[in-house]
Amino acid sequence: MSTQRVDPRLSAEAVPCQLCPSRSRCGLLGLFGDARGKAQTRIQVETFRAGAPILIQPSHLYAVRSGAVKSVWNDAVHQSSIIDLCFPGQLFALESLIEFEPLHREFKASMSMTSVCSVACNIKGKSRASKELCGRVSAALATRLLPTYQLTHVIQSGSQVRVAYYMMKVMHADATCNSPGHRILPNIPRADIADYLRLRVETVSRVFSTFRKQGWIRGQVHRIDVVDPEAIKAVAGQLGEAGP
Repeated sequence: MSTQRVDPRLSAEAVPCQLCPSRSRCGLLGLFGDARGKAQTRIQVETFRAGAPILIQPSHLYAVRSGAVKSVWNDAVHQSSIIDLCFPGQLFALESLIEFEPLHREFKASMSMTSVCSVACNIKGKSRASKELCGRVSAALATRLLPTYQLTHVIQSGSQVRVAYYMMKVMHADATCNSPGHRILPNIPRADIADYLRLRVETVSRVFSTFRKQGWIRGQVHRIDVVDPEAIKAVAGQLGEAGP
């Protein structure tokens, strides 16, 4: 294994997975550096129906292969809410690597037939390669924590800004899977989108209708085609103006 120093900022690098039929770019392999080939041989794949819980094992890395995974927070009075949505190629549940189980948090499939890749990973090794991997994982963990905290800012904005933020989040995650200027949003249940944005389902549908009338999107509820990403980006950009 190479002893070349790796900048931890490269932890978010996504690379093609030779085992994935869709050859989607995956952050899971981006963590392994020169050991990617070996990691691929140990990847396990599980498929879940919508709403099914995803059991997280200690010392494992997880990434979405297809569909979407929602991170659900259960508060002290047993009220649950979605605090993050992860899409193909994105990592989730990184806390399992540091043997820290987030209180009241669980992971579930948001879409039917959501597939998840996992691989056992020990970051406690003493070799230089293990230190490099640890650095990548630390940077990736910090990156994955950001959306949860950013959400508290997002939900202070108006409904159109919130929905536009969600759409940009999805398009950014799926940027390598769509042709330029053509963005098909995944069929995430409206109830999950509304929960994530702290809106009513009817409000989410009304915002999509407004965007459709503006000519920014087209298609039916289960297949929304974003034809003017720049317009959506402009609306989402109002988030900064609404901040404290």
